[in-house]
Amino acid sequence: GTQRQLLRSGAGFRRLHRLLLTHAHFDHILGIPGLFSTLRLRQRDDLLTVHGGSDTLDVVMRMLAGLWGEGRAPIPLKL
Repeated sequence: GTQRQLLRSGAGFRRLHRLLLTHAHFDHILGIPGLFSTLRLRQRDDLLTVHGGSDTLDVVMRMLAGLWGEGRAPIPLKL
């Protein structure tokens, strides 16, 4: 959904600089790895800042660590 909406809006992936996560329900965060992979495939090298509560960001960090290793992500990222 998110990637499709970015393309449909005309904003595209290059203009995405911040991501706001309101909570860590899986229906809201399971698309994050796919989004990050798409950004990597599109050779994005700009920093993406992810905002959210500490509990939400902790879940995201654990998810990323499980996929790419502790402290690693496929794109420049600030949590």
